[in-house]
Amino acid sequence: GANESADIVFRLYRANRDAVETISDLIAFTPSGALGDPVAPVVLHPSSGLDAFPALRPLPNQRVEIGTAFPALDLAPYLVERDGDAVLFSVTGGSSLAASISGSVLTVTAPSGFVGSETLTIKATDASAAGLSSATTIKYTVYPLDTAPVVGQIPDQRIGPTGTFYPIDLSAFLSAGDGQPVEWSYTVTSATSNEIGTASPTAPGWVVDRPAYGLNQTVTATLELPDGPSTDPTDRLVALVGSSVRAVAAPQFVDGRWTYFMLVSGNMAGEPVTFNAYDASVGRIIPLVETTVFSPDGALGSRSAPLALHGAGLQLGLTSGGAAPRLGATLGRLTRVGSGGATVQPVLVDALWVGQVTVTFTATNQGTDAHRTGSTSVTFVRTAGLSPLLGALTVSAVTSSGATVAGSVNPNGLPTDVWLRRGPTGGAATDSVQLATALINSTTVPLTTLLTGLNPATAYQLDLAATSDGGRVTTPTVTFTTLSDCPAGFTCFPTPIGAGNFGLTGIVAVTIAGGDGVGQFAYRLLTGEPTGVRPAGIRGWWPQTVTVSGLDGAGYTTVTLRFSLSGITGITDPSVLRILKRSTAADPWTIMDGQNGHPATVLIDAQTLEVTVTSLSDFAIGTTNLGDAPLAVNLNGFSGSVTAQNTIRLSWATSTERDNVGFVVLRDGAAIADYTGVAALRGAGTSTTARTYAYT
Repeated sequence: GANESADIVFRLYRANRDAVETISDLIAFTPSGALGDPVAPVVLHPSSGLDAFPALRPLPNQRVEIGTAFPALDLAPYLVERDGDAVLFSVTGGSSLAASISGSVLTVTAPSGFVGSETLTIKATDASAAGLSSATTIKYTVYPLDTAPVVGQIPDQRIGPTGTFYPIDLSAFLSAGDGQPVEWSYTVTSATSNEIGTASPTAPGWVVDRPAYGLNQTVTATLELPDGPSTDPTDRLVALVGSSVRAVAAPQFVDGRWTYFMLVSGNMAGEPVTFNAYDASVGRIIPLVETTVFSPDGALGSRSAPLALHGAGLQLGLTSGGAAPRLGATLGRLTRVGSGGATVQPVLVDALWVGQVTVTFTATNQGTDAHRTGSTSVTFVRTAGLSPLLGALTVSAVTSSGATVAGSVNPNGLPTDVWLRRGPTGGAATDSVQLATALINSTTVPLTTLLTGLNPATAYQLDLAATSDGGRVTTPTVTFTTLSDCPAGFTCFPTPIGAGNFGLTGIVAVTIAGGDGVGQFAYRLLTGEPTGVRPAGIRGWWPQTVTVSGLDGAGYTTVTLRFSLSGITGITDPSVLRILKRSTAADPWTIMDGQNGHPATVLIDAQTLEVTVTSLSDFAIGTTNLGDAPLAVNLNGFSGSVTAQNTIRLSWATSTERDNVGFVVLRDGAAIADYTGVAALRGAGTSTTARTYAYT
């Protein structure tokens, strides 16, 4: 037995020699320890009065961060030499670490990049004929680099009487570091506030109506009030369900501290129990942070481990995922440290509390020896003035590089600053735009701004934040995604097209029915004879093909296309026009005539055709009447004459030609010559210059 750590020295009495001998081994006393057992006993070495074994006390294991050298270790203080012999030290073991001993100093070096542990054996040997020795081990460890986490600045929160502190996702402000998991903690670094609770010059007349209840639960608790621990015998602690008093207790001085022993009454499990305290030193009733639920025959806290209750105006909880808050620091006092997950939820305990509290949040690396930290501070303020009111935030006119944002604010008569905060979806705000500075008004003021310089096809989130002496408020987050850049060769409609709204381009207009009702579309106009075979029943078609494509965000079930005829000449009867459609350039054209399951072409007016389809592709316009078929040329004149050789000479002139490959000469409806065999009948292709032709 012993009262403190010490070396144990053994002596051996030899009865056959009637002599006491010294044991060379030296063993350190370990409280409640056990050294050796019947299966593996400790071997002790008597000196026999001739030559004693040297002994080595336990050596301290060594740990360093990669890139840091192990300190040299002097073995002499750990050696016990009883017979005065000189001692030689040696070291063995270790495959990566380089170890050497000079005199009694052990030096160990780790190779570059080494991370891990190795155990070395240190041996002390007498420089005597017997060469008695003893050995012990020491463990050397190199652990990975521990880079301190970096915590960004968390915005302060300021609210008025009607405001609510919003939760803080601490992980959104964590950056850099070395990827190690962190544990968050916080401390209250400063606090000022009004008096917490309500005034009560005399002790409240709290009384429990015991006959009204048939079940009980014990609560054993300590109480810390805003000004310190409850130590006044006239203080009182009450347990409430709503306004119903379920237990009242005065503090008792037990085991060196003031403790409350309560018998909480009730009739059913699960009733929510809250606590208030009467602070006799200031004559006030203080709301307490902690709550519980009634558990019949249960016991909450004990004499050795009482429940800790705290009075405060504002309380902060760190939560992990969906877990309940882990109660720790109580705002309003410079007291405890709390730890837990990555979400902070400030909770207003006292509805009348007005004040300011600054809290320092600290992220500490876990799983490393250094446990390096990063921290930042945030201030929570609640004022007596009314906080600003923010209207809903909306986003419209989204393009590939910008969007229009609108909202509103009512400053409630106090100078108010309003900021629009923007960032990637799911992350913290990366930049902000100030929409108003020191705005003073008692009515709602509209706010509008145009965002520019956005990246195509990128998701963003926005919110509005308004700050005044009445507090700080924010809108719910709004998310939107910018549009993709217009595909090469296509023209994008100037704005996204909503259901029932046409995107007028002069060539094609689009409206949407079904789907999500919002779409971004692009079109491409190809001039020239449409490729592919003209379908039967179509006597002619105009030399243009329109391709319509839906971009990202173009959600629809059906799409209505309107085609403008303002650029097409020579139409005498628009009712004979039909919209043609094909899926790809390799597919045949189909007539949108309402037959065989195809949608119908609708004549909206003399200048507009419409068709409703379920997919987008190539479109063209054709006619079922030969008289309305488009001509490849504009004729300036046509005449015939008899030549001196008694032949007929035809002469004609054109002012313009469009994709004209040539002419065919007919007599009585039958072709007698065409451009494939007669060079004079070959057209000019596309031309805006007047040309003349003749055939004899």
